[in-house]
Amino acid sequence: MLTNEKKQILDRIISDFSKEEILWASGYLSGATANDNEKKSIENLTILYISETGNSKFLAMEISKKLKAQGNNTKLKSVEQYRLSDLAKEKNLILIASTHGEGEIPAAGKKFYEYLTQNDHDLSALNFWVIALGDRNYPLFCEAGKVIESRLKKLNAKKISDRIELDLDFENSIPQISEKVFEVFGGEKISNTPIKIISGKTDFEGEILTNIILNDLGSSKETRHIEISVEDKINYEPGDSIGIKLGDSGLHPLAAQLATSSQTRDLPLNMGKLAPRLYSIASSKNEHGNEIHLTVSVVRYKNENGEDVEGLVSGHLARLRAGEKIKFYLSRNRNFKLPADDKDIIMIGAGTGIAPFRSFLFERNSRNASGKNWLFFGERNFQTDFLYQTELQDHLASGLLSRLDVAFSRDQEKKIYVQNRIQERSTEVFQWLKNGAYFYVCGDKQNMARDVENTLLSIFQNHEKNAEEYLQNLITEGRYLKDVY
Repeated sequence: MLTNEKKQILDRIISDFSKEEILWASGYLSGATANDNEKKSIENLTILYISETGNSKFLAMEISKKLKAQGNNTKLKSVEQYRLSDLAKEKNLILIASTHGEGEIPAAGKKFYEYLTQNDHDLSALNFWVIALGDRNYPLFCEAGKVIESRLKKLNAKKISDRIELDLDFENSIPQISEKVFEVFGGEKISNTPIKIISGKTDFEGEILTNIILNDLGSSKETRHIEISVEDKINYEPGDSIGIKLGDSGLHPLAAQLATSSQTRDLPLNMGKLAPRLYSIASSKNEHGNEIHLTVSVVRYKNENGEDVEGLVSGHLARLRAGEKIKFYLSRNRNFKLPADDKDIIMIGAGTGIAPFRSFLFERNSRNASGKNWLFFGERNFQTDFLYQTELQDHLASGLLSRLDVAFSRDQEKKIYVQNRIQERSTEVFQWLKNGAYFYVCGDKQNMARDVENTLLSIFQNHEKNAEEYLQNLITEGRYLKDVY
């Protein structure tokens, strides 16, 4: 019942309504009541995500946002920030897991999976649902989600819905997935439409404009700068990559083409499905329009028999000439993006790891970003391997690059790497970070990225009580970002 005061307000509002308007208002109020009744309540729901390039995090945040709009409070955490001992106390869990590389669990999820496999935890009170993300071009599609689901079942957790598997282009399915959450955990079915495996991914075709060697004569390496013209509209951002795939099944076309060459003697004739190769985009859409630039290191080496072997994808790219066509798809990296224009950035790139930072610099130039830019670049020799030397010197002269430090490992008896240059500039590096700078690393995961991180920790030990905690805070704040391989 309305109070007299509210009834008087309502009477004043409808006093000059027509009959049709009163009927409309009646239906409107009835609909508002129905909408309230349709809101579904989900209790004790936790959403955990395991992300490599940010897709799982993005999906988890979108689902959480839609749940909160319905009045549901959910816990949302990365597995890195989650207290593992709490898992046995959970009631309802959505686990969103990306797959990295050849069916691997991303680094962020390794401790979580180890925790599941090291002991026979009793998870019988847990209801769970897995949403797996992957790239269908790879043979072990969504493998991380599959193995984690299998392990949870072995620990007696109850799988309350079939796993959903999503390809790269999943954004249009988010509303349907969010509705599915209420069906799975809310106890009432909202949609009769099953969610199928999402396999949508747009393939593009481009034309080679330029394909040149960046190294000078005498270099022990072959690094290519490739420019591709694309007629289709591609809304890529700095930090994204493109995937190059050369064949789907059966006898690979390049294997057939090179079957008589010693270069393929260590390759099986029936290569099956060849996994694509991802290459960081080295251009800015704002600066270069409908062009995509790549920085490609051509893999060539001798096998144990002394025979010349060439990387299948990089070798193919090296042979492409102006006017030839190339097919690719866009692979977004939501975890490797530029910050606000007024933020300072420190970029660490060795070899072709400079590619995304070339994109960063052109993008910041196009936006007149006020933040300072500091690049550490490493290669083998100054005379032959200073990639994009003229461009970088121009950026220094214009002020776009605030600082440039280089390390050429083989120009002296004692090798010098980017981490050595960082150590030499330790005071300035720490001050930049203290002032809010973002720290980016791109390149070799096994050596360079590990050594750079150890160098950072040694710097923090000289300035902070707890170096590990300081590094973790940078990660949590999204200011320590890696694109390593």
